[in-house]
Amino acid sequence: MSIQHSKHNHTKSCMVSELHSQRSCFQADQNALVKELKFVENEIEDGAIEIAMIAAESVFDEEVSKTLTGEAGALRRMVRGLKDLRLEVAHARLKYRK
Repeated sequence: MSIQHSKHNHTKSCMVSELHSQRSCFQADQNALVKELKFVENEIEDGAIEIAMIAAESVFDEEVSKTLTGEAGALRRMVRGLKDLRLEVAHARLKYRK
């Protein structure tokens, strides 16, 4: 085997190894972010439900209850945005760096 051919195989091997490493790191980061976004979604949704239930009980005056209802709706919209973001992250592909 010539030195040139051996050098080419080594370079190709390093590139494949580096790509595998990048892909593994990307997938680990992607999975961690997807889990974190899901956790945040769940926590905000739980808070929105709790706020909406308190508002529905009318334990506060009408103005405060109305504000609570509005904020619960805003939190639910935020959850939808986070879900969309989580799905984008879950379907994202590695951007190859040279």
